[in-house]
Amino acid sequence: MPRNDEVTLGQPSVGSEPLGASPAQAQRPDDGAFPEAMNGTAGTGFTGAALAVHVSSLLLAAGVIAWPARGLQFYYDDWALIAALNRGDFSVSWLLAPHNEHWILLPKLVFSLLGFTAGAGSVWPYVAVTILLHLVLCHLLWRVAVRGGSDLWFATIAAAGFALYGAGVEDILFSVQMGLVGSMVLGTATILELNSPRPRPAIVIVLSVLNVMTFGLAPVFLSLSCLLLAVQRRNRELWMLAPPTMVFLAWYAVQTPAAAGEPRSVEQLLLLPLYWAMGVGNAMVSVVPWRSAEDAVTTGLDPAAALLACAGVALLLVILLATERERGLRPDRMVTVFLLGLPAVVVLSSIWRVEYGLGYAMLSRYTYVGTAFLLPFLICFLTRLVAGHRRARTATLTAVGVLAAANAITWWPVAEEWSDLTRTTARTLAAGQQMQRSGEPLLDEMAATAEFAFLSPADLASLDLSQVTSEVTQADQMSARLAGQVVLEALPPSAVQCSGTGIQELAVPLASPSPVFKVSRTSSIGLSLHDEFGGVSGVRAPRLPAGLYQVRSVAPGASSLVVADTTRSGVLSSCVR
Repeated sequence: MPRNDEVTLGQPSVGSEPLGASPAQAQRPDDGAFPEAMNGTAGTGFTGAALAVHVSSLLLAAGVIAWPARGLQFYYDDWALIAALNRGDFSVSWLLAPHNEHWILLPKLVFSLLGFTAGAGSVWPYVAVTILLHLVLCHLLWRVAVRGGSDLWFATIAAAGFALYGAGVEDILFSVQMGLVGSMVLGTATILELNSPRPRPAIVIVLSVLNVMTFGLAPVFLSLSCLLLAVQRRNRELWMLAPPTMVFLAWYAVQTPAAAGEPRSVEQLLLLPLYWAMGVGNAMVSVVPWRSAEDAVTTGLDPAAALLACAGVALLLVILLATERERGLRPDRMVTVFLLGLPAVVVLSSIWRVEYGLGYAMLSRYTYVGTAFLLPFLICFLTRLVAGHRRARTATLTAVGVLAAANAITWWPVAEEWSDLTRTTARTLAAGQQMQRSGEPLLDEMAATAEFAFLSPADLASLDLSQVTSEVTQADQMSARLAGQVVLEALPPSAVQCSGTGIQELAVPLASPSPVFKVSRTSSIGLSLHDEFGGVSGVRAPRLPAGLYQVRSVAPGASSLVVADTTRSGVLSSCVR
């Protein structure tokens, strides 16, 4: 057995209190924590080296993150905030209004400040905030793992790998995601503060209230905070969470109609268990960068992804059962409580996102959050699994290093793919502006689409797109016409005659008056616009409920709209009046 003044890395001290533990820590029953020498507060020589490598790796990652994405543009929700700034909409109602279902008061303030100081000529002042928050989160996850008893080098290498986590690129290079990542930072910092022997109430309250005003993850962290205090038998300290809870409930009471959204159908409710399994399992298996760059950016549900997600759920359950049966494998309670954020965020997101299908659970933004909640637990589990076995520790350290290096290597093509996606959508916006300036009409119903970042024609006209350096192509113009000049209007059941049931692709001639087609069941549908020369626009895939749809178009020169069943199950029918 080592003496008390020796540091034995990776091996717990059985039957002894943590070195340097306060009386409050010593009284916590079965906390499962390693000695303080194990979690980075003793052994200053080794700790100093690991900390230096950790900080250096994050500084290096900052450059690696930005370099392949030099051509990055504003994207999607970014434009909604930029358009609001162009309107001068800095009212209290705008600040309180939810963005989708989230209260993002702080991100709106950051966008406003940057808009007034740096302008909207470049995306980089905005995305720099998101990147900085991401790197801060990497450090906080390192601290959670280390405080929970992780091997310092395991935590250092894993944090470096997560800093270049290609599967979560959307939360690293998407400006508006400063809300989601900022919520992770504030919530993780709150958990760390609550886990200290004497948490400071002012800091807990301020961090939690700011979190409520940052993103919709705040309820998850409020729940985790309550659970952490409960399992540590510190119920008297729960009062610190009352102010942020009251702020959230007060906001939600005012904004309920806008934040709650439409009620879910029975079909969607039946999909929830599968949605949860896909989300949890995907966060587990995405630690290994197995996807191509294109798939990492536009993740969807395919047989391979579904099977791997199921395998990820099974593996996580095996690990949890092992920690339940073998007390020596059980991580610190803080780390276990933090892990519960993974299923919690999947369940919370499913309330609003299950209507878009199971593939939505695997989007980059949710993969990032899920893996962040999972990472400290996995690192602490591996530390305890190889404790006292030098060769096993070396092999595990090598495996963690290989995974981190694989994520770093794949970051470059993923970042370039994401950057290319933002440029493509920006060119579509620019093409729409050109249509407006040349007098081509835009249908109000279709101007607020994903291609036009859900902007009205007036908002689109107000944007400064001078930073779109790449030339608008014919394909971009066709995409703009598809989004801005074609509308699908749902029809009530009628005596319209439909034939050809089971068609996977249908060409609807736009020259005919009010063409109609039928979708036999809810499916993802791809649309492409064809002109007389055979040109084809970009294809998008809205999710259409079963029913009849009338096509209206004002697109000059367009001869037909090609409707494709992307699920390949044959749900289309051609119809005549």
